[in-house]
Amino acid sequence: MTETLDDLPIRSVLKTLMTPPQFKPAPPGVRFMQFNEGAWPPSPKVVAAIAAAAGQVNRYGDSHWSRLVPAIAARTGVAPDRIICGNGSAELITLASTAFIEPGRNCVVSTPSFPRLGGGSRIAGGSIKAVPVKPDGSHDVEALLKAVDADTRLFWLTTPNNPTGAAVSAAELKHIAASLPGQAILAVDEAYGEFSRAGGGIDALEELKGVDRPWFVLRTFSKAYGMAGLRVGYGFMSSPALAEAFHRVRNTFNLNIVAQAAALAAFEDQDYMWARVKECVAERERLRTRVGGLGLKCLKSAGNFLLIEMPMEATAAQAAIRQHGVAISTIKAPGYERYIRVTIGLKDDNEAFFAALRQTVAPPRAASAAAG
Repeated sequence: MTETLDDLPIRSVLKTLMTPPQFKPAPPGVRFMQFNEGAWPPSPKVVAAIAAAAGQVNRYGDSHWSRLVPAIAARTGVAPDRIICGNGSAELITLASTAFIEPGRNCVVSTPSFPRLGGGSRIAGGSIKAVPVKPDGSHDVEALLKAVDADTRLFWLTTPNNPTGAAVSAAELKHIAASLPGQAILAVDEAYGEFSRAGGGIDALEELKGVDRPWFVLRTFSKAYGMAGLRVGYGFMSSPALAEAFHRVRNTFNLNIVAQAAALAAFEDQDYMWARVKECVAERERLRTRVGGLGLKCLKSAGNFLLIEMPMEATAAQAAIRQHGVAISTIKAPGYERYIRVTIGLKDDNEAFFAALRQTVAPPRAASAAAG
C-alpha cells in the first residue's frame, strides 16, 4: 500500500509544514560550529552527576522536578510554583502555543528569529504576524507593538535574538510590558541570556519581577551550561495560574532522571558556567574584529554566535567553508540570502573558521587584511 499524507486523517495545517531537516553528528575532522551549542564541555560536577544517575534509568524522572526547581527558586527568588521545566526550552515554546494559540488567534514575532516560535503557533492552528528586524538586527519594537491585535495571544521577544544577536534594553522591555493589551502574553526567550549579561546586558527576569501583567521568561541549559545533548529548559511565570496552564498541556515525565541530575549539578556550579561564558564572549569579540578586518559586515552580537554578510550566496559560502572542515549555518529568511551564522567555538575552532572564511572571500582582498 502506498500511503501519503493526503491519505491520512491529519489536520490540514500539518500538510503545509515542513518535516524537520535531518542532522547527523559531524564526521571526524569537521569542526561543528552550526547549532549554537556550547563549545566547552559541561562542568566536571555535571559529568559526575550523570554517572551517578545512570544506574537509575530504569525509573522515570521526578514529574515535578522536586530537587531542581527549589535550587532555581533559591537563586532567583521566584517561588517554586511559578517555575516550569521542559525537555529543552523548545518544548516550553511548544507548550505555550498549545496552551494559548488556537484557530483565529495569532502570535507576534520578529523575523528572522528562532523558527519554533512561529512554528508552534502554526501547529496549534493559529497564525503568525512576523515583523522584520531593523537593518542592524535589532527588534523593531514599535512595529512589533503595532502588529498586535485583539487576536494576539503571544508576543514573542528573543533577547538576544537568534540569529541576529541583538538584545533588548531595559527601557524597551518595560515599554513593551506597559504597552501590550492584557490578552497578549509577553513571552521572553532568553536562551542566550547568560552571554548577554556577561557583556552588561539586562536580566529580563529581574526587569519583569513585580510587573503586573501576564509574562514568562524561558531559559535553557543547552547553551551556557554546555548541556545541549540532554535537553533541559526552564521558565519563570508571572503567576502560579500561568504555570498551571503549562502543566495542563505537558507530559507527566517530560524530563528524564539523568537530565535532572545533570541540570542540578550544573546550576550549582555557577562559577564554572560564568568562566566559560566569559571565555566565549572574549572569543566572540576577537573573531568579530577579525571578520570586520576582511571588509565583511558582521552584526554586533550578544549571543554565542555571529551573523556575517557574505559577497556571495550563503549556501555557496557554506559549502566552500565546509570544504575547509568547518560546518556553519545559513539563514532561511527573506533578505538574508547572503548571511551565514557561525557559533563561537574554542580558540582553535575560531582560528580554523577564520582561515576558511578568508579563503572563501576573494583571497587577494583578504590577503591584505590584518591576521589579527
